[in-house]
Parts: sequence; C-alpha cells; structure tokens
Amino acid sequence: MQPHERIEDQQAWLQSGNGLREVAAIGIEIEPDRRRGKSQYRTQAEIADWRKFRDPIDQFSEKLLTAGDISQSDYEVMKKSVTDEIADAVAFAESSAEPGIETIEFG
Repeated sequence: MQPHERIEDQQAWLQSGNGLREVAAIGIEIEPDRRRGKSQYRTQAEIADWRKFRDPIDQFSEKLLTAGDISQSDYEVMKKSVTDEIADAVAFAESSAEPGIETIEFG
C-alpha cells in the first residue's frame, strides 16, 4: 500500500465515525524507499524502476526539463551543486564526534 493510500484510509476511517472525534493524531508507519543503506539489498532493476517511476526528485526534474523551464546545462550545474553540498555535509557528519548526552533538550 502506498503512503497516500494509508493516509486516505485513516482519514476515511475517522470521518466515518468509527474513530474517536477527540483523536489529535494518528501514527502511520511508512517504510521509505532508500537510495543508500538498505538499498544494497535491491536489484539494479528494482533501483532503476524506482528512479524512473517513483523518485519524486527525478520526476520533477524531468517535468522541468520537458517543459523547458530549465536547460539541461542549468540542471547539471544545479545537480552538481546539490550533490557536492550533500557530500560535504556527509563528510562533516562522519568526521564529527558523537554528540554528548548534555546536548539533548527536554520539553
């Protein structure tokens, strides 16, 4: 079941009167599709299929390119800039010490 289908099911359940009207929030567990980490257990075909049909970043980028809102060269510059920024952030995080318990905020 897709995330939006789970949310729609919960919304319909509440609106039908089956749920308590006083409920402030409903927890919905969604298993994300990852590009790193657990994606190592996916086949290359599954990853390619996800990127082609389900990846919101790739889909939006394709819409912008197809509509002529950005050029291919502008897209490549933006993509490299974002990729470099993410790589820098990951490198910083991986080289940083673990935060101490005193950094936890309560309340």
